[in-house]
Amino acid sequence: MKSKTSFFHKGVIVNDLKRFGWIGVGYFLALFLSIPLKVIMTFQGNQLQYIPTQDDGPFYLFDHEFYIQFYLMFTVPVLLAIALFRYLHVKKRVDTLHSLPVKREVWFRTHIAVGSTILILPVCINALILQFVMPSVNGMQPYTTEDIFIWLGTTILINMVMFMLSVFTGIITGLTPVQGILTYIFLVLVPGLGVMATYNLNIFVYGFPFAYDFDDARWANMFSPLVRVIRGLEYNLLDWNEVLSYIVICIAFYIISRYLYKKRHLEYASQAIAFDGLQTVFKYGVTFCMMLFGGFLIRYTRSIYFILGIYLMFSFLGYIIAEMVLKKSLKVFRHLKGYGIYLCVITVLLLGIAFDVTGYQRYVPKQEAIETIYFRPGFGYYRYHETKDSTEKRGFYSQPHNLETMRALHMQLVKDKNQLKPLRPSTGERSQTIAFAYQLKNGKEILREYVIPDQKYSQYFKAVHESMEFKTMYRNILKVNHANVDKIIIRPNIWYPDALGPGKKVVIIEPAQIKEALEILQDEVKNEKYEDMMSGKSAWADVQFLLDDDTSVKDRWEKSYILFEKWLEQNGYIQGARVMPEDIAYIAVKKNDPEQDGYRGRQSHTAVNHHVLKITDSDAIEFCLRNCTNEGYKAGYAFTFYSEYHQEDRPVLRYQYLEHEKAPDVVKAYFEKTEKQQ
Repeated sequence: MKSKTSFFHKGVIVNDLKRFGWIGVGYFLALFLSIPLKVIMTFQGNQLQYIPTQDDGPFYLFDHEFYIQFYLMFTVPVLLAIALFRYLHVKKRVDTLHSLPVKREVWFRTHIAVGSTILILPVCINALILQFVMPSVNGMQPYTTEDIFIWLGTTILINMVMFMLSVFTGIITGLTPVQGILTYIFLVLVPGLGVMATYNLNIFVYGFPFAYDFDDARWANMFSPLVRVIRGLEYNLLDWNEVLSYIVICIAFYIISRYLYKKRHLEYASQAIAFDGLQTVFKYGVTFCMMLFGGFLIRYTRSIYFILGIYLMFSFLGYIIAEMVLKKSLKVFRHLKGYGIYLCVITVLLLGIAFDVTGYQRYVPKQEAIETIYFRPGFGYYRYHETKDSTEKRGFYSQPHNLETMRALHMQLVKDKNQLKPLRPSTGERSQTIAFAYQLKNGKEILREYVIPDQKYSQYFKAVHESMEFKTMYRNILKVNHANVDKIIIRPNIWYPDALGPGKKVVIIEPAQIKEALEILQDEVKNEKYEDMMSGKSAWADVQFLLDDDTSVKDRWEKSYILFEKWLEQNGYIQGARVMPEDIAYIAVKKNDPEQDGYRGRQSHTAVNHHVLKITDSDAIEFCLRNCTNEGYKAGYAFTFYSEYHQEDRPVLRYQYLEHEKAPDVVKAYFEKTEKQQ
């Protein structure tokens, strides 16, 4: 029989369309019911609860039954690829078909062409319908022709990525169920490995960034359309980098799949993995992933021996599972030589990390090589990219004295490795996460992250926080010019806006007073000490500067700003600017138990309870107003302030605390007496 040498085979095309054309018909109907028909019904008679605008654009098209579109994108292409290439997994059928005078390459190209047509044609027809039924409401169209093309291109692109991925997995395996499973595993493999590797490296590599945020991990979006769509395709369209990456992925899967199809041995039908080399990759890949998964589950533990035990248990489990899948048998415990080799390799790798053979854990850039440093105590690395892309650039320092201080802190943390490395979040210790992100002059980026005790390195934080670079970065008031201020409004810092009754505020409109008040506040900020910043005390009031360009700047009047308080007293503003003792009817005080009540002691304070002290003395109220803090994790007493306007349901201030040593004598005496009576 004469061999066919055409690019596509007509008989194969006709046969595929007869057998699988119904998938395209069903896909068309599902899309039609989800989008065009929905649009027609929604705009019937222009009776809408929400009138879309031109800005809704392609977002509007994706938002229509988005979850149906989502399921269609990630099921139809996979099922179609499984249907088209299922014959590879049935030995008799693959032998029969490949005995026909049709080259393998023609078989492959024809199946790909038919599958692509079945996926693309229904989307194109629905796009044409959307164009013809494009509605108009009040002269506005909810989407345009350009928006339709964006929806069309995005849907086709994701469909083709899923189709070519499923074709690839169908060729490397000999079992249909494994094809489907591997397809979805590949979708989460790259981001999943990224998450697990990040957490596991943090266990062993001192200073390795602990946080992992999918919103920052854009490279993961480029490798996984599933992750990208879950992040919100209906309100965040693909950018050009993502489009190009998906096109490259499609082409790469096509080329690799075509090559493997030609090299595939027919006798590997019904085998889990159809290539000897890939069987080894599969076996050790599953073993390694299971090991990382075990480390991810116990990432907060301190015991290195427990971690190594989990690694051993999960990696052995992964190896056994992989062997069972490959051999399709439970009798695999005689074949453990490969696991021994794996253990040797992992042991060498862990020893290399422990002894820091690369110098990663010891490395601190030289100051002359640094352009800027991102440094934000308490936030860690996960905020870095978010801040990096913003216009404010909060946390980025370039002044030489700050760079020197931060480098000195970093070098000290490197020296203190043995003391700090055991620290982990959620261990009950008062600690904080700090991140260093060095932007070097040569364009390189160095990232490090550490968990440190709260107070141990305060001398370094003090130098940074008291610098003008820090204060200018975080205090808006330093950017205000009195000549541009029309009005200053001071509102007391209270829990409920009306807890003190109506009108509790100060408005300053006199230009001379505006200038005086602003200059004093700016001097207070410039001279503020680190200890006052970290006191945990709430501000007296919020200060709003209304500018002549119809914008405003907000800042705060801290309790340590004594000069500003005196100025308010001298000018008769003090009564309206802060909570005064006469504003408080009483304070309810209870013994604070951080473990029982939580970090903020959120159990309500009721004067009916005999374990609650009711304070009405004016001097004691003033003392509490000035000295209470927001930090309840180590405080002995919790305070809630009530006015005559609102009682139990709407206090003036709540979740205020004092340590036992700093509490008023009346409080200590009451609770000491109560404890003796119990």
